[in-house]
Amino acid sequence: MKVKTVLVIDDNKRTRDSLKMFFEQENFIVRCCADMTSACDGLRQVYFDLVLIDYHLQEMNGAEITRMMRNFCQEPLIVGMSLENKEREFLEAGANAFIGKDRLIQGLTSLIDDWSERVKNDTVMPAKRLWTNGPQNRSLDHESVTRNIMNDTKP
Repeated sequence: MKVKTVLVIDDNKRTRDSLKMFFEQENFIVRCCADMTSACDGLRQVYFDLVLIDYHLQEMNGAEITRMMRNFCQEPLIVGMSLENKEREFLEAGANAFIGKDRLIQGLTSLIDDWSERVKNDTVMPAKRLWTNGPQNRSLDHESVTRNIMNDTKP
C-alpha cells in the first residue's frame, strides 16, 4: 500500500499535536506547520496526499491559503476546518471538503475510510464531498482528541 502523507496547518500547538497523534495512529507520515510560510516550504519539499488547513491563521485565513495552493498545486486533497461554518469559503477557494472542528475526528475517521477505499479501488475521491458521519471504531481516544481540538483557543 502507498505511503500516505498529510500536512496539518494550524496555529494552535494543541490542535497540531492532537491531529499528528491521530494521523500517526492511522499510519500517515505527518508534517505540522503553524503558519503559511512554513506550510509553503513544506509543500515545496514533499508531496502531500492530504492538506488539512485551519481557517484562523496569523498571516492569512485558510481559504486564502487554499486558493494560493490551488494556483500551483492541484493534486492534494485539501480539507478546510474551523469552529465556525466556513465551508462555502473553503470550497469556493478550491478545497475538496470542509469539516467543522466540533465533528473533526468523526469527519477524519470517515475521510480515512474513504481514503482506504480509494486506494483499494484506485479511484479518485469526489470533490466537495463532506466527511462528517464516519464510524467511531478506532482505538484512539476520540473524546480527548476532540476536547483538545475544541479547546484550541487556549494557549
